[in-house]
Amino acid sequence: MKIRTDFVTNSSSSSYLITLTIKTDEDTSLEFTGCIDESSGGYLSFGGEIDPRKLANASSLDELKKFLSTFGTLSDIDYRIKNEVGELVDWWTPGNIPGCPENDDEYDDWLMEIEETEGIDGYAYQGYLSSIDEKIQSMNNVKNISIKCEGESFNSSKLPTKVIEKYTFDKVTGDFTQEYNAVEEGKDVTDMMLNHYYRIDCGDDVLEFQLKLK
Repeated sequence: MKIRTDFVTNSSSSSYLITLTIKTDEDTSLEFTGCIDESSGGYLSFGGEIDPRKLANASSLDELKKFLSTFGTLSDIDYRIKNEVGELVDWWTPGNIPGCPENDDEYDDWLMEIEETEGIDGYAYQGYLSSIDEKIQSMNNVKNISIKCEGESFNSSKLPTKVIEKYTFDKVTGDFTQEYNAVEEGKDVTDMMLNHYYRIDCGDDVLEFQLKLK
């Protein structure tokens, strides 16, 4: 499965945000977000997996993390953990970032070193994998997994132009739900995009449903 953005080399007027959410039986949500990296050619999925059904049915946490390798290709990576009482933990909050110095004077040097070695996105991705080990005992503790892809156009129009698709697999009930919404300059074009191969023209590129999981 590939996710394509039709990026051009000189400019782009749209972007895609991917959100992965793993929810445990203790109602802890591990939310991961990232953008498609233009420099990678506009593709998400090099040896990994994006179908929440396959992710949720991984044989082990190690296999789950192997499936998630495709998410490591994203840029502007961030993750948050919402625990059972609703508190939100943002990994960028000082004290939550593994190895981040508390001293402000040391922070810039630490950040520069990370950028030169692992890269911030790689560091954040590894942090998310570590949070899985910390918060999830085994795949039996995984309640549901969802994948959301949001595309948005940045143009002069004040009316919204965007596409959203979300897929959720509930391990408890076995239900697989699909949600779609597409708006072009304020007009709902969801049905056209689902049934007539319609794509939203953004000038330099297009917006469309990318994953189309069945």
